[in-house]
Amino acid sequence: HPYESSYYNILIGGPRGAAGRLDLEPDGSSFVQLLFALRPELKPDDILVTVGPRDLVTQMRLPEGIPVHELLPDSETLFRSQAAGLFAGHRVLLLYGQDRHWGNLDDLVRDGVLEVIVERGIAGLPVLLALEVKRTEFWQRLSEVFGR
Repeated sequence: HPYESSYYNILIGGPRGAAGRLDLEPDGSSFVQLLFALRPELKPDDILVTVGPRDLVTQMRLPEGIPVHELLPDSETLFRSQAAGLFAGHRVLLLYGQDRHWGNLDDLVRDGVLEVIVERGIAGLPVLLALEVKRTEFWQRLSEVFGR
């Protein structure tokens, strides 16, 4: 626990075989683990952006005043056009849970656009990530988050 829904059998290649094909964290229960690990890293002027619904994040006891925004496929255009100005001067942390519909963030991390701050998962496979947005170019590359 809390990753029991993330285990897959050998027929699909275990968790690595399921990544990108099946939801690795369908109910979000392990977000609690990610947020507990992230709390000591949070600063008063940070902004959290969840990829998907923010319900689980807002239910956690976070330091007062830290806003939480949700990034959904239908809000992609708004974020792309407004985020660089709205988030200027703040550290933005992206909270990401592996889902079959979302893209792979490896390119964004490798390009220095995102930096992994905290990861939680099973068998060396990060199921949940907290990533710092290092460059405003991220907002123009949102399609990579959603695998388009």
